Amino acid sequence: MAELNYDEIMRLYRLEKNATKPIELDENFYDALVKLMDNEKALYLKSLKEFSVSKARNFTNLKKIVEDFFDLREKKILNKALLALHSSEINEENLTSQERKTMRALLEILQAHHALLDGMFTEGKEKSEGAEKEKGGIGTAGSDFNMISLTILSEVQPFIGADMKEYGPYAVGQMAEVPHKVASLLVSRKLAKTNE
Repeated sequence: MAELNYDEIMRLYRLEKNATKPIELDENFYDALVKLMDNEKALYLKSLKEFSVSKARNFTNLKKIVEDFFDLREKKILNKALLALHSSEINEENLTSQERKTMRALLEILQAHHALLDGMFTEGKEKSEGAEKEKGGIGTAGSDFNMISLTILSEVQPFIGADMKEYGPYAVGQMAEVPHKVASLLVSRKLAKTNE
Protein backbone atom coordinates (compact mmCIF):
# COMPACT_ATOMS: atom_id res chain seq x y z
CA MET A 1 0.00 0.00 0.00
CA ALA A 2 1.23 3.47 -0.86
CA GLU A 3 1.83 5.80 2.04
CA LEU A 4 -1.36 7.48 3.17
CA ASN A 5 -1.76 11.22 2.86
CA TYR A 6 -4.54 13.77 3.19
CA ASP A 7 -5.67 13.42 -0.45
CA GLU A 8 -5.83 9.62 -0.25
CA ILE A 9 -7.86 9.80 2.98
CA MET A 10 -10.28 12.22 1.28
CA ARG A 11 -10.61 9.88 -1.71
CA LEU A 12 -11.30 6.87 0.52
CA TYR A 13 -13.75 8.89 2.62
CA ARG A 14 -15.75 9.93 -0.48
CA LEU A 15 -15.83 6.32 -1.72
CA GLU A 16 -16.90 5.01 1.69
CA LYS A 17 -19.58 7.67 2.07
CA ASN A 18 -21.14 6.83 -1.31
CA ALA A 19 -20.97 3.03 -0.94
CA THR A 20 -23.59 0.92 0.81
CA LYS A 21 -21.05 -1.78 1.67
CA PRO A 22 -17.55 -1.29 3.09
CA ILE A 23 -15.02 -0.38 0.41
CA GLU A 24 -11.96 -2.55 0.01
CA LEU A 25 -9.02 -1.39 2.11
CA ASP A 26 -5.47 -2.63 2.31
CA GLU A 27 -5.00 -5.10 5.17
CA ASN A 28 -2.51 -2.68 6.78
CA PHE A 29 -4.75 0.38 6.33
CA TYR A 30 -5.21 1.14 10.02
CA ASP A 31 -1.48 0.79 10.72
CA ALA A 32 -0.77 3.28 7.93
CA LEU A 33 -3.52 5.56 9.27
CA VAL A 34 -2.00 5.55 12.76
CA LYS A 35 1.38 6.44 11.25
CA LEU A 36 -0.17 9.29 9.22
CA MET A 37 -2.03 10.67 12.23
CA ASP A 38 1.11 10.54 14.39
CA ASN A 39 3.04 12.51 11.73
CA GLU A 40 0.20 15.01 11.30
CA LYS A 41 -0.13 15.42 15.06
CA ALA A 42 3.57 16.21 15.35
CA LEU A 43 3.19 18.82 12.57
CA TYR A 44 0.10 20.21 14.32
CA LEU A 45 1.94 20.63 17.63
CA LYS A 46 4.82 22.28 15.80
CA SER A 47 2.37 24.63 14.03
CA LEU A 48 0.94 25.69 17.39
CA LYS A 49 4.39 26.74 18.53
CA GLU A 50 4.88 28.67 15.27
CA PHE A 51 1.36 30.15 15.39
CA SER A 52 0.54 28.72 11.96
CA VAL A 53 -3.25 28.74 11.68
CA SER A 54 -3.39 27.06 8.26
CA LYS A 55 -1.35 24.02 9.39
CA ALA A 56 -3.46 23.73 12.55
CA ARG A 57 -6.62 23.87 10.44
CA ASN A 58 -5.29 21.08 8.16
CA PHE A 59 -4.91 18.75 11.15
CA THR A 60 -8.37 19.64 12.47
CA ASN A 61 -9.90 18.89 9.06
CA LEU A 62 -8.02 15.61 8.75
CA LYS A 63 -9.09 14.58 12.24
CA LYS A 64 -12.75 15.26 11.37
CA ILE A 65 -12.52 13.27 8.10
CA VAL A 66 -10.87 10.30 9.85
CA GLU A 67 -13.54 10.32 12.60
CA ASP A 68 -16.34 10.41 10.01
CA PHE A 69 -14.65 7.65 8.00
CA PHE A 70 -14.38 5.54 11.15
CA ASP A 71 -18.07 6.14 11.98
CA LEU A 72 -19.12 5.04 8.49
CA ARG A 73 -17.08 1.85 8.76
CA GLU A 74 -18.43 1.10 12.26
CA LYS A 75 -22.03 1.43 11.07
CA LYS A 76 -21.35 -0.93 8.18
CA ILE A 77 -19.64 -3.45 10.48
CA LEU A 78 -22.61 -3.32 12.86
CA ASN A 79 -25.02 -3.84 9.94
CA LYS A 80 -22.97 -6.84 8.78
CA ALA A 81 -23.10 -8.29 12.31
CA LEU A 82 -26.88 -7.81 12.47
CA LEU A 83 -27.31 -9.45 9.06
CA ALA A 84 -25.11 -12.35 10.17
CA LEU A 85 -27.20 -12.75 13.33
CA HIS A 86 -30.47 -13.02 11.42
CA SER A 87 -29.25 -14.90 8.35
CA SER A 88 -26.60 -17.14 9.99
CA GLU A 89 -24.24 -16.23 7.13
CA ILE A 90 -21.12 -14.28 8.09
CA ASN A 91 -19.92 -11.93 5.34
CA GLU A 92 -16.53 -10.38 6.15
CA GLU A 93 -15.93 -9.09 2.62
CA ASN A 94 -13.79 -5.91 2.43
CA LEU A 95 -13.09 -5.87 6.18
CA THR A 96 -9.60 -5.49 7.57
CA SER A 97 -8.34 -7.93 10.21
CA GLN A 98 -9.15 -5.43 13.01
CA GLU A 99 -12.67 -4.98 11.62
CA ARG A 100 -13.20 -8.75 11.35
CA LYS A 101 -12.29 -9.13 15.04
CA THR A 102 -14.69 -6.31 15.90
CA MET A 103 -17.48 -7.88 13.88
CA ARG A 104 -17.01 -11.30 15.50
CA ALA A 105 -17.06 -9.71 18.97
CA LEU A 106 -20.22 -7.77 18.07
CA LEU A 107 -21.83 -10.92 16.73
CA GLU A 108 -21.11 -12.77 20.00
CA ILE A 109 -22.65 -9.92 22.01
CA LEU A 110 -25.70 -9.78 19.72
CA GLN A 111 -26.16 -13.56 19.93
CA ALA A 112 -26.06 -13.39 23.74
CA HIS A 113 -28.58 -10.56 23.66
CA HIS A 114 -30.77 -12.48 21.20
CA ALA A 115 -30.77 -15.41 23.66
CA LEU A 116 -32.83 -13.17 25.98
CA LEU A 117 -35.55 -13.10 23.34
CA ASP A 118 -35.42 -16.86 22.93
CA GLY A 119 -35.66 -17.23 26.73
CA MET A 120 -38.88 -15.21 26.80
CA PHE A 121 -40.67 -17.91 24.84
CA THR A 122 -39.63 -20.89 26.94
CA GLU A 123 -40.67 -21.68 30.48
CA GLY A 124 -37.49 -21.32 32.53
CA LYS A 125 -34.97 -24.11 33.00
CA GLU A 126 -35.56 -27.43 31.33
CA LYS A 127 -36.19 -30.27 33.77
CA SER A 128 -33.78 -33.15 33.92
CA GLU A 129 -34.86 -36.52 32.60
CA GLY A 130 -34.77 -38.12 36.05
CA ALA A 131 -36.93 -35.45 37.71
CA GLU A 132 -39.49 -35.73 34.92
CA LYS A 133 -39.75 -39.51 35.27
CA GLU A 134 -40.09 -39.24 39.07
CA LYS A 135 -43.11 -37.01 38.57
CA GLY A 136 -44.65 -39.55 36.23
CA GLY A 137 -44.34 -37.23 33.24
CA ILE A 138 -45.61 -38.20 29.83
CA GLY A 139 -43.45 -39.46 27.00
CA THR A 140 -39.85 -38.54 26.71
CA ALA A 141 -38.48 -36.15 29.26
CA GLY A 142 -36.17 -33.25 28.51
CA SER A 143 -36.78 -30.57 25.99
CA ASP A 144 -40.02 -28.61 25.87
CA PHE A 145 -40.18 -29.33 22.16
CA ASN A 146 -40.38 -33.16 22.21
CA MET A 147 -43.56 -33.99 20.34
CA ILE A 148 -46.15 -36.23 21.99
CA SER A 149 -49.01 -37.92 20.17
CA LEU A 150 -52.40 -37.48 21.89
CA THR A 151 -56.03 -38.46 21.40
CA ILE A 152 -58.39 -35.64 22.37
CA LEU A 153 -61.07 -36.69 24.91
CA SER A 154 -62.98 -33.37 25.16
CA GLU A 155 -63.43 -30.42 22.87
CA VAL A 156 -60.52 -27.97 23.29
CA GLN A 157 -60.71 -24.33 22.27
CA PRO A 158 -57.63 -22.62 20.73
CA PHE A 159 -55.00 -21.61 23.31
CA ILE A 160 -51.43 -20.35 23.51
CA GLY A 161 -48.86 -22.85 24.82
CA ALA A 162 -45.74 -22.19 26.92
CA ASP A 163 -43.77 -21.76 23.66
CA MET A 164 -46.11 -18.86 22.71
CA LYS A 165 -47.60 -20.80 19.77
CA GLU A 166 -51.31 -21.34 19.21
CA TYR A 167 -52.73 -24.85 19.60
CA GLY A 168 -56.24 -26.08 18.79
CA PRO A 169 -59.07 -26.11 18.31
CA TYR A 170 -59.30 -29.86 18.85
CA ALA A 171 -62.40 -32.04 18.48
CA VAL A 172 -63.26 -35.20 20.46
CA GLY A 173 -61.41 -38.23 19.06
CA GLN A 174 -58.97 -36.10 17.06
CA MET A 175 -55.30 -37.13 17.03
CA ALA A 176 -52.81 -34.33 17.75
CA GLU A 177 -49.06 -34.13 18.04
CA VAL A 178 -48.01 -31.41 20.47
CA PRO A 179 -44.90 -30.45 22.49
CA HIS A 180 -44.29 -32.20 25.81
CA LYS A 181 -45.48 -29.31 28.01
CA VAL A 182 -48.70 -28.84 26.05
CA ALA A 183 -49.35 -32.59 26.22
CA SER A 184 -48.76 -32.57 30.00
CA LEU A 185 -51.28 -29.76 30.39
CA LEU A 186 -53.98 -31.46 28.29
CA VAL A 187 -53.50 -34.86 29.99
CA SER A 188 -53.47 -33.36 33.50
CA ARG A 189 -56.82 -31.66 32.78
CA LYS A 190 -58.20 -34.93 31.36
CA LEU A 191 -58.76 -33.32 27.97
CA ALA A 192 -56.52 -35.84 26.17
CA LYS A 193 -54.69 -39.14 26.59
CA THR A 194 -51.32 -40.20 25.23
CA ASN A 195 -51.04 -42.63 22.32
CA GLU A 196 -48.43 -45.19 23.34
